[in-house]
Amino acid sequence: MYYPSTQKLCELQRRIPMVGDKALIDLVNGLSVSKDMLRYRKSRGFFGKLFDKFDGSNEKRRLILDGNLIAGQEALQDWVLELCDSLSISQVALTETQRSLLEVRNAVRLLKSQQSVLQALGFQLESLAKQFGDRIDKLEAKVRQLEIRVAAKEDIDSIFAAWESEQTYQNLPWLIQIVLLTQEVFSSSVSLYELQMDDREKYRQLLTNKIVTASKQMPKGLIGFGELLTISCQELQKEDVDLAASLLEVRSIHPHRILNTPYIFTIGTTLEMYVLPEESRPNNPARHAIGLCRQQIESIPRMLEIRELVTYIVEEIADDCLGKVSRTF
Repeated sequence: MYYPSTQKLCELQRRIPMVGDKALIDLVNGLSVSKDMLRYRKSRGFFGKLFDKFDGSNEKRRLILDGNLIAGQEALQDWVLELCDSLSISQVALTETQRSLLEVRNAVRLLKSQQSVLQALGFQLESLAKQFGDRIDKLEAKVRQLEIRVAAKEDIDSIFAAWESEQTYQNLPWLIQIVLLTQEVFSSSVSLYELQMDDREKYRQLLTNKIVTASKQMPKGLIGFGELLTISCQELQKEDVDLAASLLEVRSIHPHRILNTPYIFTIGTTLEMYVLPEESRPNNPARHAIGLCRQQIESIPRMLEIRELVTYIVEEIADDCLGKVSRTF
C-alpha cells in the first residue's frame, strides 16, 4: 500500500515515465549545505510544488520539510526506498542518486568535523581568556599592593617629619604627643597596609624606633608611669587639658576596645579626671586611673623603660585602628 504522495508519483510516472527518475533526483538534490545546517529546498520547480501538496501522512517526511537534519536523513532513506520499490527507476537515476547522496554525506561529515574544530577552538579560546584574566587579576593585585605600600610609606614619612620639625602637637607634653602622633599614623594608609599585607611588625617597629630616636622631650631611663602621667597633665595648659581629654576620651568606647587598650585607658581616664572641678577631682588622678585599670582591665607596672612604654602605646593604638579598619571591609 502506497502513501497518497507516492500514488500521485505513480500516476504521473505511468503517464510520463521519466517522472520517477526526476522525482528521485530532485528529492536528493533538494538537500543543500548552507553554512551550519542542511535545508530541504521545497520550492524547487514543479516537484517542489508537488511535495508542498503532500498530505503529511508520514511524520518523518514532514520533518524533512522542516529542515531537521537527523530525522530528515532517516526520512530520506525511507522515502528513497519507497520510491525505488514502488516506481520504475532507471539505472542512470539510481547512479545520480548515489552520487548526490555521497555528496550530502561528505558535506555532513565535513560540517561535523568543522563543528568539532570550532568547538575545540572555542574551548581553547575560553581557556586562554581565563588564563589572561587570571594574569590580569594578579597584576592588578600586585599594582594595588604596590600602591598601598607606597601610600603607607609616604604617610608615615610625612606625618613623622611634620612632628619632628615641631609643626604638629606643639606645646603638648611628650606623652600626649606620642599618643596623638601614633593615632595619626595608624589612622592613615598604614592601617590599610597592615590589613592588606598582613604585616603587624614593619611600621610598628619603625614608628617606635623613630619616636625613641627623635624625641627631644623624652624622659630618660626607667620611669614611673604614674609620675609621668601626673607631670604630663600638669604641663598641659588649661585649654589643652580639655582638648586632650576630648581626643583621648574613653568613656564612650566599647568595652571590648577598652579591654585591649589598658595604657590608653589609663591616660584618657587621668585626663578626664583632671578636667573635673577641683573639689570633685581625686587627690592623685594618675594613681586613681591606674587603680581603675587594674580593677577593670589588667595590672600594669608602676615602673617602665621608655622604649617599653612607647612599644605598648604603639601596639595598643595600632591594634585598635586596625580593628576599626577591618570592620569596614
